[in-house]
Amino acid sequence: MLPCLLFLFFSLRAWTLTPDHGPQRPAPQMAWFKLEELYTQVGKELAPEMSLEAVIAAGDIGALGYFSGGRILDTLGLVSPQSSAYYPLPPAQLVITYAISADLIADRKPDYVVFLEVYGRRTLLTDLRFARDYTLRQKIPTDIYGSDGMLVYKRNVTPAPSEVNRDKSTGQAEAESPRG
Repeated sequence: MLPCLLFLFFSLRAWTLTPDHGPQRPAPQMAWFKLEELYTQVGKELAPEMSLEAVIAAGDIGALGYFSGGRILDTLGLVSPQSSAYYPLPPAQLVITYAISADLIADRKPDYVVFLEVYGRRTLLTDLRFARDYTLRQKIPTDIYGSDGMLVYKRNVTPAPSEVNRDKSTGQAEAESPRG
């Protein structure tokens, strides 16, 4: 009987009776409704822009995929197994236990990339290819996981100057397809 009571006591310590956000019912302390609310907001904002071909890359995909209606590139690899080849990342690229691979985004070229700043601090946000190919569309204030906002990037439609080739015979500029 005592072991059961001890188990119950220690289990309940990980719960809060009145969370500071989200549904006002008992929930595990680690439940992050705020994060899901942010992804829901972004998904709803992106929904009108989604085409059948549009791809959104993100690590937290549930609410974002549901509310946007877009195709998802799961940067964790749970529903996009091709992502797994890009991990693990070197420890120097991690601020917390997870970061988005800059090579994954450069190779797969999603139309949108949505992430907490902390997920890209030492990868995407320091990568020259990402800076060239994507433009910050929105920054939503949040400090979840020590982040400096949720960032929404959109792939540039027009090629950046470094993507312009010159035809050697005519000297005319020829743009490469921005989708690769």
